[in-house]
Amino acid sequence: MKIAVHDANIIFDIIDGGFADLWFALGIETHTTELILAEIQEKHQREVIDTYVRAEKLIVDSFDNLSDIVELHDTTTGLSIQDCSILYLSERIGAMLLTGDNRLRKVADNRNIEVHGTLWMLDRLIEAKLLDPIPAIEKLLKLLEINPRLPQAECQKRINKWQNTQ
Repeated sequence: MKIAVHDANIIFDIIDGGFADLWFALGIETHTTELILAEIQEKHQREVIDTYVRAEKLIVDSFDNLSDIVELHDTTTGLSIQDCSILYLSERIGAMLLTGDNRLRKVADNRNIEVHGTLWMLDRLIEAKLLDPIPAIEKLLKLLEINPRLPQAECQKRINKWQNTQ
């Protein structure tokens, strides 16, 4: 079984894109940290994510000792303490890291952590036949309206590919 650690922007994307139920149906053990969960302030997003936490579909990891995370933060330029918490967790449990943050992606790559983003998640949902290509395009277009950080060229490639699979 695969294990994934989510950052806040991935959590926002699966909720705002309307594919959280599908993601959790995929069977990938999904984690985040208390520090990431604390970043989710918008009421609707928090209510949705709390539902998955209560259902034990999203595992929220906490740390008794933050010294390793603080040390990682002190030695890694440009990452927040929240970013370092999920980087540390990914390494500790041998999980892939799901993030849309370019700086975090680069650090994870350099540390030989498998790293993916929202588009990869949509690809997995289509491959698993949990999501058809046309609804995937609709979800991606919706996300593009609210998340300008998504890679525009890669999004367009996916849209073109998914349109041609019909």
